[in-house]
Amino acid sequence: SDSSGSVSDHDLERCNSELYNVWKAGGNIDYASWDQECEPTRKYEGKLQIERTKCGGTNLDSALLEVNKNYSKKGWNFAIITTDGYVPDVTVKTKIPTMIIITPNGSTTFSNPNRYKIVKMD
Repeated sequence: SDSSGSVSDHDLERCNSELYNVWKAGGNIDYASWDQECEPTRKYEGKLQIERTKCGGTNLDSALLEVNKNYSKKGWNFAIITTDGYVPDVTVKTKIPTMIIITPNGSTTFSNPNRYKIVKMD
């Protein structure tokens, strides 16, 4: 989950709600907070535990690199990245299917040369 300064607490709560529904239905979820850098992944247990320690710029590539670093050893089949979409050009291509979910007031106009599936929350 994007934890940069441009993402509101309300938007983070919306992201948590989406994850909670999947987790409650039996989904096994790992997550990481990211802004300019990505924190190590951790197991989701019903609530996002995000402390905004950096609140720096936003670099979606940092989250995508974390996916590539962990997908094999953690057995991930796909990845979902949540963000407000106010990110610089995306350059990293993940090795597994990846969807980017944009918060309701977010932007979908960022560079997407790897053609990630983009879905905007209502």
